[in-house]
Amino acid sequence: MGDTHPKGISMMNKALVAGLLVALPIASANAGGTVTMPAAVPFLEGSGVSKNIQDECGLPEYVAEQVRTSLEKAGYTVTTGTDSKKGDFLDMHIAGAVSQGNAFTGHHKAVTVTGKLLRDGKVVGSFTDLRNSMGGAWAGYKGSCTVLHRCVATIGQDVAKFVANPREDAQLGDAH
Repeated sequence: MGDTHPKGISMMNKALVAGLLVALPIASANAGGTVTMPAAVPFLEGSGVSKNIQDECGLPEYVAEQVRTSLEKAGYTVTTGTDSKKGDFLDMHIAGAVSQGNAFTGHHKAVTVTGKLLRDGKVVGSFTDLRNSMGGAWAGYKGSCTVLHRCVATIGQDVAKFVANPREDAQLGDAH
C-alpha cells in the first residue's frame, strides 16, 4: 500500500498533488496569448441582412467589442489590425441577422457570425456561430437592436471558447 503520511495521505498521492500545484500556474499562464482581430466585423457579401439592421444596430462594431471583451476575460491580449500573417488572427464576418416580430407580438431575432482562426497565416480552425433570442425577460420593453445585441453578447462568449480550442467547421451556439 505504500508509505502513509500520519494524516492518512500516501506519499505517492502527496507527490502527485504537489506536482499538480506546481504545474497549475504554468498551464494558466499559457492559457491566453495575443489575438489580433479587426476593429469592426463586416457583413458578409451577399448576407441578405436588411438595410435597417445594417443602418441602425451597429452590429459590426458591437460584434468586435463583444468578442474582444470575452477574449480579454478569458485571459487573452487583444489587438486590432488586419495582418493575418503573424501570430493568431481572428477573421470574422456577420453572415446573417434576422429581426422578426416586435415588443407587442414577440421577438424572434438571430445573428450568425462565421470566422476562422489563423496562426501565422494558416487556418487552424473555422466556425459558424448562430444565436437566437425571443428577447428574454421583459422582452416587451426591448427594441429590436437590443435583442440582437443579446445574441451578439453570447456569440462573443462562444468565440472566446472556440479560440481556446479551435477546430475545423465548428458549429457554435444554436448552429449545432
